[in-house]
Amino acid sequence: NADGTPLEKFTPQTHLALDPRVAFLVDSLLKDVLNRGTGASVRARGFTLPAAGKTGTSRDGWFAGFTSNLLCVIWIGFDDNRGIGLAGGVVAAPIWADFMTRPTALAQYRDVKDFAMPDGVQSVLIDPDTLQLATAYCPTTREEVYVVGSAP
Repeated sequence: NADGTPLEKFTPQTHLALDPRVAFLVDSLLKDVLNRGTGASVRARGFTLPAAGKTGTSRDGWFAGFTSNLLCVIWIGFDDNRGIGLAGGVVAAPIWADFMTRPTALAQYRDVKDFAMPDGVQSVLIDPDTLQLATAYCPTTREEVYVVGSAP
């Protein structure tokens, strides 16, 4: 009302939209986009906080990235449907990295946590060549996460 007193308080009903184990697996995949994929320019620009994201290239260049407490989407393109001829990892991801250094320097956003592994998810070492569980004889290994009971 005119005095600033709320007339009604609304409490939305919530429901679980995605199994937390599946959400964590998706987060893990999207972390790899930054760490060794098409969004590696984020790390090359010096953004070292735990983050995940997805590049996109249609006619435009996109990068949607997030930390545990911030989300930012960058779009580079024309409003008349002309293509830009550049990939999202090349044009949008570096802008995201540069932009995100500003809010993460502020006290309220500085404490970025890594994405917490929920119960029912396990981390295992795999052989990157065979994508099977690593053995003591594997020259290289890679850590991957799986829902418990679904590892190779």
